[in-house]
Amino acid sequence: MLLLSVAHADLPPELSEETVRFASGDASIAGVVVSPAGDGPFPAIVLIDGSGETDRNNMRDFSIAFAQAGFVTLAYDKRGVGESTGDPEAWYYFSIDDLAADAAAGAEFLAMRDDVSKDRIGLFGISQGGWVAPLAATLTDSVSFMALKSASVTTIGEDRLFERSARLAAEGFSPDEVAESREMQATYQEFIRTGQGFEQFEHAWHENADKRWFSRVYRTDAFLNPEHRYHQWYATVQEFDPVPLLSDLSIPVLWLFGDAEHDQLTPVAVSVDRVEGLQQQGKDYTVHVFPGTDHGIMPIDDPNAFPPYAEPLMQWLNSVVAYGQSP
Repeated sequence: MLLLSVAHADLPPELSEETVRFASGDASIAGVVVSPAGDGPFPAIVLIDGSGETDRNNMRDFSIAFAQAGFVTLAYDKRGVGESTGDPEAWYYFSIDDLAADAAAGAEFLAMRDDVSKDRIGLFGISQGGWVAPLAATLTDSVSFMALKSASVTTIGEDRLFERSARLAAEGFSPDEVAESREMQATYQEFIRTGQGFEQFEHAWHENADKRWFSRVYRTDAFLNPEHRYHQWYATVQEFDPVPLLSDLSIPVLWLFGDAEHDQLTPVAVSVDRVEGLQQQGKDYTVHVFPGTDHGIMPIDDPNAFPPYAEPLMQWLNSVVAYGQSP
């Protein structure tokens, strides 16, 4: 049974852990491998975290829970974070290509271990990791399955439009205020897409800067000129779309989603619809949606409850690694 609790921060005595380091392009990625008792070979999972300045400890509970279930797990510091080398701002100005290369390198690192079954290595991605994992799976032959939790099956631009609107609505802003915010973001994204219309975005910025929703959407009230690094960076990620990658993959994939009504970060309804479209293409893709749960897929009325996704996740993983096909 998959158990997830902060109490698992201390390593259970039946498990072992090893500090490791592996190369990914020009970066040296540091992390930790947690292993079950015995010689193996065991199935293995690379853990891909969500957005933010995260390190190996952010996935500690999953590292231990999966190892207790019989998997060798690899969790690592994002490049530029903790003991991994790289630009210390890489977590903020992230590159999907770099993040995917790191995850793929992690899978290949596991494939070289004597205690790992070479044909039973998977990826477990959370939130932002749901964009990273499909690309990572195309970069290596070492990945044979993938499980994704609260992963948007949309472009990053679509996700950003959804997230801002859903969050403001949940915080009690009026439909008109939500529409104003969405229109401004759409104006910005059109500039990013075409390189035209920055003047319209600048006008919207100054027109809306004093409105009460503005500070809930924008981190600063300092206007950034068109050449600012942020705009240049966002142009590299806005159109990233996992769907073409997923159309080409031939491995089993599991999606776990919270309730479309309560998850303010993932466009659940659109994502489920797109996965179902991929299923109709004959893909071995499985979807579970958990009513009454949030982005973390925890019950909104009992955030300390046992994770409702734990059992179906473990059943699916056991079926994939045991039989080579999803249930």
